[in-house]
Amino acid sequence: MSISTEVINNVRLRNLDGEHVVLPNEAVNNRTIINRSIEGKLRLRVEVGIDYDVNPDHAESVALDALTELEEIMSQPAPQVLPVRFDDSAVILELRFWIDKPTPQRKWRATQVVIHNVKAAFRREGIKIPFPQRELMGRKETGGFRVVDDELSGQPEADSHSPTSSTDRSE
Repeated sequence: MSISTEVINNVRLRNLDGEHVVLPNEAVNNRTIINRSIEGKLRLRVEVGIDYDVNPDHAESVALDALTELEEIMSQPAPQVLPVRFDDSAVILELRFWIDKPTPQRKWRATQVVIHNVKAAFRREGIKIPFPQRELMGRKETGGFRVVDDELSGQPEADSHSPTSSTDRSE
């Protein structure tokens, strides 16, 4: 009787996006592998920016209320809303929430309903989600820059470094 042994040369994993990942044993031998779904639940994060004029405490409260009414996310552990950074055009809030029995479809569905519900709640409360903005300034010592209105509008030019309109300046 002969006994054959099969040598396993690879570790095979399937991630939450449904991708099958094959890792050579030598790549895994002394490394940590994180299994985010073994507990039967998964924490997800979604970021949303609020305008600098918005009270962050109010926005956090509105977002948290919007999260707690969704059946797609777990009530325990409770969802969280935390300010995480100052961005160019917004204060960024991180919405943290858990889903049970994680699959790619449940993950994306939960993310979708969170985004839709929080956006609708912000709209109802007048909380602005700003577009990225840039402030342009011309250096006065180099002549600044000029913003010229559309020729069809018939409006005069505005001088960017002068608080007066073009009709008030003397050149």
